[in-house]
Amino acid sequence: MRTDDAVVEANVISGNSGAGVLVINDADRVLIAGNRIGTTFDGLAALPNNTGIVMYDTLNDIELLSNLISGNAEYGVDIQSTSTRYVTGTRMRGNFIGVSNSAAALPNGDGGIRIVNAPGTTIGTPGPGGNVISANGGIGAAVHGAASTGVVIQGNRIGSNPAGTLPLGNAGPGIQITTAGVEVGWRTGDAAMPPAGNLISGNAGDGVQLLGAGATGNRVRGNRIGTTLDGMSALGDGTTALSNYQAIYITGASNIIGGPGPLERNLLSGNRVNGVFVGGAGATGN
Repeated sequence: MRTDDAVVEANVISGNSGAGVLVINDADRVLIAGNRIGTTFDGLAALPNNTGIVMYDTLNDIELLSNLISGNAEYGVDIQSTSTRYVTGTRMRGNFIGVSNSAAALPNGDGGIRIVNAPGTTIGTPGPGGNVISANGGIGAAVHGAASTGVVIQGNRIGSNPAGTLPLGNAGPGIQITTAGVEVGWRTGDAAMPPAGNLISGNAGDGVQLLGAGATGNRVRGNRIGTTLDGMSALGDGTTALSNYQAIYITGASNIIGGPGPLERNLLSGNRVNGVFVGGAGATGN
């Protein structure tokens, strides 16, 4: 697709050897809504594309809204930019990524979402309009590339069912970040209601990873990591009563976890090992 102002809505897009939906080359203001991408018509079984949605090469203002993106061989959503031609301002809300229409596991094989050099990407929204990113075969949501500035991850269920009561863990970490300035959860200026934090629980790997020299100045605030949505018990990982391996794992510098205000505080509980692990020579100033 290379057309501005296109709408892709209410289709079953499955069984293709390449991408289910490919958006490239200066296509702006595209809406992809209400589709079943990688599944059968009823949304209950896999009919895989190689990747569900692929975007690259100078795109602006793409919205993924209320799609079922599951059962694909590689990623559910893969956004790739070169060093000079970026995919900017993508918004993802209300999508099921890695689960079926009945909220059972229906994984994308390599992971849920991968973004590389995609500035201004927003994954989720405060309140009930976030995404369910669960049961995928790798990382739930990965953010890479120095140009991935202004990325926001809010209001999602990552590793649980939509209600936040049962585990549907990703096979890797819930969120992995190797770049700078990503906001995970509450941001300065967000209202108290609806809640902006993510539920990140039930994953086989860590809840949130901030990895390497590029992972600086990230903020993780107002999330529940390791618990059920109500915060009253550990969610579990499907095999034990406990949840993620560690809630937060940090090898980068100058990252902020929580804060003094009540909306900034994370609830880190029920994880299998540590609440917060900080390690490595470069992990300074956190």
